[in-house]
Amino acid sequence: MEFYEAINKRKTTREFLDTEVDFEVIKRILGAGNKAPTWDHNRNWQFIVLRTDEEKEYAFSEAKAVADKFNADRYHSNQKN
Repeated sequence: MEFYEAINKRKTTREFLDTEVDFEVIKRILGAGNKAPTWDHNRNWQFIVLRTDEEKEYAFSEAKAVADKFNADRYHSNQKN
């Protein structure tokens, strides 16, 4: 497939089916992503595949707890130019 053909055929997905994706398909997708070019060939990627509703709920609640403690003011400069 030509580059511009791939660009023109790209679509945004806004709705998903509630059907399980075969884990072999997930592994193929992640494998393809690992072959994508990166800056300085830096591929220190780690993936967490959440397969059950319980795993997803737990992960999101943990992420929310971290986000709730995040203090963005620590990262903003208070200096005036």
